[in-house]
Amino acid sequence: MTDIEIIDGIKAFEGKADTELYKKHKTYCLAFMRRMHKDEDDNQDIYHEAMIVCIEKIRADKLTLTNTTLQTYLNSICRNQLLTKFKQIARFTLVDDENSQFDENITDWLDDSGTIENDRIAIIQEELLKMQTKGPACFELLKKIYFENKSMADAAELLNYTNARNAITQHYKCKERLKKNVLDRIK
Repeated sequence: MTDIEIIDGIKAFEGKADTELYKKHKTYCLAFMRRMHKDEDDNQDIYHEAMIVCIEKIRADKLTLTNTTLQTYLNSICRNQLLTKFKQIARFTLVDDENSQFDENITDWLDDSGTIENDRIAIIQEELLKMQTKGPACFELLKKIYFENKSMADAAELLNYTNARNAITQHYKCKERLKKNVLDRIK
């Protein structure tokens, strides 16, 4: 079945279309998620949630596939759900006090055999700690956005930025600096 046939079938509540959507995209979505997260059980759960979201969007007529495919759409749902999961995990590892330190056990949720992932997490931790001492403004902004789940407007107000636009610009610069430092060390 094509994407259009699947969408039409789902809108018509044909069980065959739901099954086709599930089977057709499962292998690729799971392989896509495996590159970001090795836990197969989590990935399966996330794929099932992504299917529910996709089917609900289709039935509510809120899905438009302009310049994309159902596969790409499902991948983006899975990616967003993984990022949300990572944010939730990271949020609980930060101790919020004047001497904020990252929990040494941040990698507990990773498989012990995933030494590459553990090494990367350790590098990210170290770079965040460096940022905390050498660039506290950046650290505080990233902490508000990623660990405290604040909106840009709230972060701008809490950190005394002129407006949310300035916070967005600074957020981008801080994130890119952190990314560059981490990638330089990984290479």
